[in-house]
Amino acid sequence: MDNEREAKNASAKVFLVKDPKIALDNTCRRLNLTNYSARAFRRMLITRALELGIDAETIASWQGHRDGGQLILKVYARVSEEHTRKMASLMTKPAPAKFIPIGSTAA
Repeated sequence: MDNEREAKNASAKVFLVKDPKIALDNTCRRLNLTNYSARAFRRMLITRALELGIDAETIASWQGHRDGGQLILKVYARVSEEHTRKMASLMTKPAPAKFIPIGSTAA
């Protein structure tokens, strides 16, 4: 019985929309928004994920890419100034307790 229910659910539609482009156009118009495309939402998701520190390989797998994140990094390598400042601030944090500086004679 459970297998039948799982098979039925697996083939069920997630959205009751015939044409997502038309649905998105209509939604933007009803909400008085700029006419966004599905590609714009994809770019927003990828950019936001990178800014939050999610690795490119994981994002690539979410997008169905099999290149280990190379295309994600090539296309979305540009980041906002705010993100750049945040990443640069990480360089000023104290070194970990077990950190051995380069050129140190400690063994």
